[in-house]
Amino acid sequence: MSTSIPPVAAPLSTSALRLISMMTSDGQTFTTIGQMTTVVQPPPNAAAAAATEDWTRAQPTQA
Repeated sequence: MSTSIPPVAAPLSTSALRLISMMTSDGQTFTTIGQMTTVVQPPPNAAAAAATEDWTRAQPTQA
């Protein structure tokens, strides 16, 4: 009897928003600088997944 653990899907992208706000010396003017960064994960590689599955199957099981 074997037990399989279903794979957990990774997010396809991760985004981060960074904002910096500054006030000038006259106390009236505000400056805001924003930066948005998105990292996109590539789709899973079927060959790598198959190799990982083969390696996992080859490992001895512990009782």
